[in-house]
Amino acid sequence: MNEPDIDRRLYSRWNASGLRARWQARRTHAKLRRKWATPEVRRRRRYRTIVRLAAVITAPIAAVALVTYWDDVRVMAGLTDQSTSTEVPRTSPTTTVSTHVPSSVLDLDQPFVGTPAASWEDGIDGISVPKPKPVGDFTTKQVARALRQVKRTISASLLDRKVIEDHRIRRYLATLAPGVRRDLRDRLDDPAMAANYMVLIHEDYPLLPASPKLSGTLRMRAGKPGELIITAKLAAAYAFDTDHPDRLLRALDIVAVRRSVTTYKVYTGPRWQEAGHGVHVRRTKYFIYSMSCDAAKNGYLAPQYSDRGWNRDKLEHSDEHYFDPAKPIDTRTNCDL
Repeated sequence: MNEPDIDRRLYSRWNASGLRARWQARRTHAKLRRKWATPEVRRRRRYRTIVRLAAVITAPIAAVALVTYWDDVRVMAGLTDQSTSTEVPRTSPTTTVSTHVPSSVLDLDQPFVGTPAASWEDGIDGISVPKPKPVGDFTTKQVARALRQVKRTISASLLDRKVIEDHRIRRYLATLAPGVRRDLRDRLDDPAMAANYMVLIHEDYPLLPASPKLSGTLRMRAGKPGELIITAKLAAAYAFDTDHPDRLLRALDIVAVRRSVTTYKVYTGPRWQEAGHGVHVRRTKYFIYSMSCDAAKNGYLAPQYSDRGWNRDKLEHSDEHYFDPAKPIDTRTNCDL
């Protein structure tokens, strides 16, 4: 006698045990619930469905965004220490030559040789910072903290490669008082406006790995109660890459300098709202030299070799004068001629 068909045997057990009847009852009950549900119940069901679909769609997008902007998220959350340096590590010479030796041959490994910036320190170490001491109602500890905060803002605006080359403005905003961030966020979308606060390197002319060089001073004085005023007189030099160094005649063809006088105000204490505690940028006056005039008009910094017309013979002063952070800012440049 043949064995019974397995599928038929299982079907018989399904019927015999009443499982099929219960399954049909549940389906019928669900149909009736949907048919006789009140409008309010239907709205709640549609809402739950929409929320679930939105969660399924947005979760992968949020994960990708978090991975992409993880560095910026950590900066905004204050989980990184930018007080020492905000530069992105790159392959570069262990040291840069600190002698102003005239040279008619460009050395892309030591790009500042032959320029007034050759003797400057690399990065933030080029700034002369006063020793912390009591100023007004600021204690020595509070002054030291304020100086660190201002140096962090300077480093973000002039040295942080993610800001100056990748144009991640949020990293700069993270160094300012919370209330200032809100006020500046939309305004800094315009490169011409952002150039008053930071350096923006033109995307077509990347920098060499060599660290930008800084020279200048910080000076501080008391303001209102809970206010410390710090004035920064700075010069920052940048070395640009080139595919044809043999076509250029001197180091300044690839080195540009930005000089600035900026007033920072640091607020703390009960007199000021919590959102105002921190660094405020009150006034900036800047001047650039040995650069592209076309790029500068749009708020970007690029090397002078990218411009066809360069009125070097008409300049009023020597290169050293234009690199000196102690000289007046309102000096005319080749772009004014």
